[in-house]
Amino acid sequence: MKKCLTGINPHFLEFKYEDILHNESAVFYQIFKHYQFSEEAIQNCLEIAERFSFKNKSKPQQESIRQKSHLRSGRTQEWKEIFTTAHKQEFKSISDRLVLKFGNYKNIQTIDLT
Repeated sequence: MKKCLTGINPHFLEFKYEDILHNESAVFYQIFKHYQFSEEAIQNCLEIAERFSFKNKSKPQQESIRQKSHLRSGRTQEWKEIFTTAHKQEFKSISDRLVLKFGNYKNIQTIDLT
Protein backbone atom coordinates (compact mmCIF):
# COMPACT_ATOMS: atom_id res chain seq x y z
CA MET A 1 0.00 0.00 0.00
CA LYS A 2 1.34 3.43 -0.80
CA LYS A 3 0.20 6.89 0.09
CA CYS A 4 -2.08 8.66 -2.36
CA LEU A 5 -0.40 11.18 -4.64
CA THR A 6 2.93 9.48 -4.03
CA GLY A 7 3.14 10.69 -0.44
CA ILE A 8 1.93 14.27 -0.90
CA ASN A 9 -1.07 13.82 1.40
CA PRO A 10 -0.45 11.53 4.39
CA HIS A 11 -4.15 11.56 5.35
CA PHE A 12 -5.10 9.30 2.47
CA LEU A 13 -4.09 5.78 1.56
CA GLU A 14 -4.11 4.31 -1.91
CA PHE A 15 -4.60 0.61 -2.55
CA LYS A 16 -5.93 -1.55 -5.33
CA TYR A 17 -8.88 -3.92 -5.25
CA GLU A 18 -6.41 -6.66 -6.19
CA ASP A 19 -4.42 -5.88 -3.03
CA ILE A 20 -7.51 -6.56 -0.91
CA LEU A 21 -8.28 -9.80 -2.73
CA HIS A 22 -4.70 -10.97 -2.39
CA ASN A 23 -4.42 -10.31 1.35
CA GLU A 24 -7.58 -8.81 2.79
CA SER A 25 -6.46 -8.92 6.43
CA ALA A 26 -3.12 -7.22 5.72
CA VAL A 27 -4.75 -4.36 3.81
CA PHE A 28 -7.41 -3.81 6.45
CA TYR A 29 -4.71 -3.96 9.14
CA GLN A 30 -2.80 -1.19 7.38
CA ILE A 31 -5.95 0.92 7.08
CA PHE A 32 -6.85 0.52 10.77
CA LYS A 33 -3.25 1.15 11.81
CA HIS A 34 -3.13 4.30 9.65
CA TYR A 35 -6.17 5.64 11.47
CA GLN A 36 -4.51 4.83 14.80
CA PHE A 37 -6.88 2.11 16.01
CA SER A 38 -5.55 0.28 19.07
CA GLU A 39 -4.23 -3.25 18.51
CA GLU A 40 -7.25 -4.64 20.35
CA ALA A 41 -9.65 -2.66 18.16
CA ILE A 42 -7.76 -3.74 15.04
CA GLN A 43 -8.10 -7.40 15.99
CA ASN A 44 -11.82 -6.96 16.65
CA CYS A 45 -12.27 -5.21 13.30
CA LEU A 46 -10.30 -7.89 11.46
CA GLU A 47 -12.50 -10.60 13.00
CA ILE A 48 -15.62 -8.76 11.85
CA ALA A 49 -14.19 -8.22 8.36
CA GLU A 50 -13.31 -11.91 8.12
CA ARG A 51 -16.79 -12.95 9.24
CA PHE A 52 -18.43 -10.80 6.56
CA SER A 53 -15.85 -11.34 3.84
CA PHE A 54 -17.35 -12.15 0.44
CA LYS A 55 -14.91 -15.05 0.09
CA ASN A 56 -16.50 -16.78 3.10
CA LYS A 57 -19.98 -16.83 1.62
CA SER A 58 -21.39 -19.91 -0.06
CA LYS A 59 -22.31 -19.71 -3.75
CA PRO A 60 -26.07 -19.28 -3.00
CA GLN A 61 -25.26 -16.60 -0.42
CA GLN A 62 -23.01 -14.80 -2.92
CA GLU A 63 -25.78 -14.80 -5.54
CA SER A 64 -28.26 -13.43 -3.00
CA ILE A 65 -25.81 -10.68 -2.02
CA ARG A 66 -25.21 -9.73 -5.67
CA GLN A 67 -28.95 -9.34 -6.27
CA LYS A 68 -29.31 -6.97 -3.30
CA SER A 69 -26.14 -4.91 -3.39
CA HIS A 70 -23.29 -3.46 -5.42
CA LEU A 71 -21.12 -6.55 -4.89
CA ARG A 72 -20.36 -8.67 -7.89
CA SER A 73 -18.35 -11.86 -8.14
CA GLY A 74 -15.32 -10.58 -6.29
CA ARG A 75 -13.09 -11.32 -9.30
CA THR A 76 -10.57 -8.79 -10.55
CA GLN A 77 -11.00 -7.20 -13.96
CA GLU A 78 -14.64 -8.23 -14.20
CA TRP A 79 -15.25 -4.86 -15.80
CA LYS A 80 -13.76 -6.25 -19.02
CA GLU A 81 -16.82 -8.51 -19.32
CA ILE A 82 -19.31 -5.77 -18.43
CA PHE A 83 -18.01 -2.60 -20.10
CA THR A 84 -19.09 -2.07 -23.67
CA THR A 85 -16.75 -0.49 -26.22
CA ALA A 86 -18.56 2.80 -25.57
CA HIS A 87 -17.92 2.50 -21.82
CA LYS A 88 -14.23 1.86 -22.44
CA GLN A 89 -13.88 4.83 -24.78
CA GLU A 90 -15.70 7.11 -22.33
CA PHE A 91 -13.40 5.94 -19.53
CA LYS A 92 -10.36 6.74 -21.66
CA SER A 93 -11.68 10.18 -22.57
CA ILE A 94 -12.47 11.31 -19.02
CA SER A 95 -9.79 9.56 -17.04
CA ASP A 96 -6.60 10.34 -18.94
CA ARG A 97 -5.47 13.21 -16.71
CA LEU A 98 -6.55 11.46 -13.49
CA VAL A 99 -4.76 8.22 -14.30
CA LEU A 100 -1.67 10.18 -15.22
CA LYS A 101 -1.88 12.09 -11.92
CA PHE A 102 -2.81 9.22 -9.58
CA GLY A 103 -2.24 6.00 -11.45
CA ASN A 104 0.49 3.64 -12.44
CA TYR A 105 0.15 4.23 -16.18
CA LYS A 106 2.27 6.56 -18.25
CA ASN A 107 -0.53 7.09 -20.77
CA ILE A 108 -4.12 5.93 -20.52
CA GLN A 109 -4.27 5.41 -24.29
CA THR A 110 -1.79 2.55 -24.01
CA ILE A 111 -3.92 0.62 -21.47
CA ASP A 112 -5.57 -2.42 -23.01
CA LEU A 113 -9.25 -1.98 -22.24
CA THR A 114 -10.36 -4.88 -24.43
